[in-house]
Amino acid sequence: MRLPGVPLLTAAAKGFGSAPCLALYFSSSWCPECKDFTPLLKSTYESVNTAGQPNRLDVVYVSSDGSAQEMQDCMDRSHAAWAAVPFDGDHRTALKQRYSICAMREMSAVGVSKRVDGIPSLVVLNPSCDVITLKGVADIRLKGAAAIDEWTAKAGQSATETGGSQEGFDGPVCRKGGPC
Repeated sequence: MRLPGVPLLTAAAKGFGSAPCLALYFSSSWCPECKDFTPLLKSTYESVNTAGQPNRLDVVYVSSDGSAQEMQDCMDRSHAAWAAVPFDGDHRTALKQRYSICAMREMSAVGVSKRVDGIPSLVVLNPSCDVITLKGVADIRLKGAAAIDEWTAKAGQSATETGGSQEGFDGPVCRKGGPC
């Protein structure tokens, strides 16, 4: 699965683009709730994406860090082999605006007047880039790897209903309320 028009840093992301679900992980290195959730997401990701098997979940980090160096340090220190939206450029801001998800402290800079969720937030998309769930963080916390099974089933249903398109990033704007 791809995010057309959005460049990604995919350094160590093995098999990236092959999973039926893509999770946009809105997070930062300075947020206490993010520091709490990231290890859980990492272990869940690694448990469902085992060597020799196709990926079941791809993750793209959408950073709210203060600099490119902070973002890179966070990725090196605590992330799995996830892709990331580059720090520089307008793509991080565009995703935050599209989903109205950002840290409270960056609302003005990002141009989000009414935030529907804070960080951490995990927006899960199907192959057509339609939203499967906005409650990815809660799903992982409550269900662990079983959440990915549910998302994969929904992604399969959605792909069948929409003809299985792998292109496009025209999913609806998401609505939800949240923390940081």
